Amino acid sequence: MATAASTGAAVPPTDHYAENHGFMVPFPLHGQQRCDGLADVAKVKAVLEPIRARGDFDPASAQSALSTLGFTSVRTYQNGPTGVGFVIDAAPLCVDGDMNRAETHAYAFGGYPDHPGCEQPSGGH
Repeated sequence: MATAASTGAAVPPTDHYAENHGFMVPFPLHGQQRCDGLADVAKVKAVLEPIRARGDFDPASAQSALSTLGFTSVRTYQNGPTGVGFVIDAAPLCVDGDMNRAETHAYAFGGYPDHPGCEQPSGGH
């Protein structure tokens, strides 16, 4: 007697990507913290826009502009030939983003699980 061959796995594959990378997903902001974060994003974009518009993609220029906002922990870095990235640690709020020839991006969030500070963690379990 012949038996039918199996055409597929009876159990779905065990893809643990989301589980293993959850430490890299930032906490969203809610309530007053969300309002504060949106206000910080607007301020960041306002001070970076003039230097973006003139094509100044030097991290030192972005650092200087962001320091006028009173944040105590700001890191800027080169992000390609015509881009600057930044991370602002204003605990319990974080703002990160970048500016390039086309626009300035900024995003406010509440940090990362199991990780102090606002820098995206690079390792997990």
